[in-house]
Amino acid sequence: LMDELRNSQIDIANIELNPKIGNIDLLKVKSHIVVPIEVLNKSNPSLAVITHTLRILHSYTHIIFLILKIRDDIFGCIAVPNSASENIDAELIETFELSISQTLYIRKILNELAATNRIHQDILNTIDKAVFLVDSYFKILSASPMFYRIYEISQEAVGKNLFQVVPFLKNLHREQAYSEVIKTRMSIETEETHILNDGRKVYTRTKIIPIVEENARVSRILTIVDDITNFRVLEEQLKHTAEELSIKNRQLEKLAITDELTQLRNYRYFTEQLPEKIRQHRREKKPLVLLTMDLDNFKDYNDTYGHQAGDKLLSEIAEIVRGFIRSDDFASRYGGDEFVLVLSDCTAEEGIETAERLCRRIADTPFADAMGSRVEHITSSIGVALLTDDVPDADELLRRADTALYVSKSRGRNRVTFYEVKIENTL
Repeated sequence: LMDELRNSQIDIANIELNPKIGNIDLLKVKSHIVVPIEVLNKSNPSLAVITHTLRILHSYTHIIFLILKIRDDIFGCIAVPNSASENIDAELIETFELSISQTLYIRKILNELAATNRIHQDILNTIDKAVFLVDSYFKILSASPMFYRIYEISQEAVGKNLFQVVPFLKNLHREQAYSEVIKTRMSIETEETHILNDGRKVYTRTKIIPIVEENARVSRILTIVDDITNFRVLEEQLKHTAEELSIKNRQLEKLAITDELTQLRNYRYFTEQLPEKIRQHRREKKPLVLLTMDLDNFKDYNDTYGHQAGDKLLSEIAEIVRGFIRSDDFASRYGGDEFVLVLSDCTAEEGIETAERLCRRIADTPFADAMGSRVEHITSSIGVALLTDDVPDADELLRRADTALYVSKSRGRNRVTFYEVKIENTL
């Protein structure tokens, strides 16, 4: 038969059998059917060569078609030559048909599983995450290439215990996490850090997913590990940059409101904060005192010893002033050798007493001469003004303090004057 097929250039593996043979539909046959060779010859020329040869060699007159199917799913048939239509053992054919059908069905399932596994492995090979499957005893069933890279595994891991292959996972309490997933049948997500062999720190985000069977039992666990090191490093860098920017912003804000020479608050800060202080104290019904201070004959000192010495003296005066303000107070360099002090929650008597102590302290402090010897003395004149109901705004409060300062200057300097309406008449 094979010689005849070769001579006729027929490849038996590529012969198609039409399910329709004459008026017979093989797809509707429940078990088997006997077809005369003459009927089969008319359906396909290639089959005619086979049947003709079979008739000459063995006097076959019929072909028995055994339909192979499982659960009404037809996936093939077997053609068996026979010398007579009557000589058929139906029970034997049925047993044979069932055996072949089951074998082919199992082969079909295995082929489909193999194809599915190949697809799954192809997916695992392409994704950039460490994906691996373990059973309920933590034996590794499959793993992606990234699993080996992220955990620095050089040996084959499939078939081995996860915690023997990656021992440090125990330190991350992963065994307890898996047990919890098996118990609750719910996924969990964690973040962890581990150190590679070369000392590099790796940040990972892990999702552990139970695979629940129909009987509600967790037989396998899918784990997806994402390397988020670059993200975390960038996050740390951004955080560090933000902290640096915050520090620089605070420094810039401080510079914007700080007098460079004396490190007291500057004129801008004073003009912005005094109105706010007035509103706050009126809202809280607390007293507020403003001191304006001017150094006596500072120009003479500056001309005698130079600007550098004058700047040093102003810095030392600022240091003295700082010792007279409390946490809620503030002092500013108003300009040149003028200073202002805003005393919060301070009565007129307390403000006058503070001004007098400050005036005495400056007068008693020796300052440097041209040789650096501390023998020079300088005095100050101070005006004091109290925030009262008839003070409409910050400008008026400042005007009153300046008026009192002017009176101190005109009365001989090195003194303190409290603003009262009657002093307006002495100007």
